[in-house]
Amino acid sequence: MPNHINARAAASHIDQPPGKLARWRARGTGPPYYRFEGRVFYRPVDLDAWLESCRCVPGREAEPQSGNTDPTNIPALSAGVQRS
Repeated sequence: MPNHINARAAASHIDQPPGKLARWRARGTGPPYYRFEGRVFYRPVDLDAWLESCRCVPGREAEPQSGNTDPTNIPALSAGVQRS
């Protein structure tokens, strides 16, 4: 696997539309990324770590530990999460 992937591949890696990653970058949330000469890159290891930090364990406080402020944005985590 390459060390760095573009935003489209990163979005596919975490099963999200590319536009969502762009919105997260604009808001200062989401997974860490690199910007070089106007292009955005992600490391798959960073994406995996960020996704793991959003993991919720049933029966425990469902509070993500980093960047993602809305766990309902991640389909695998949205089951059982109620929107207010």
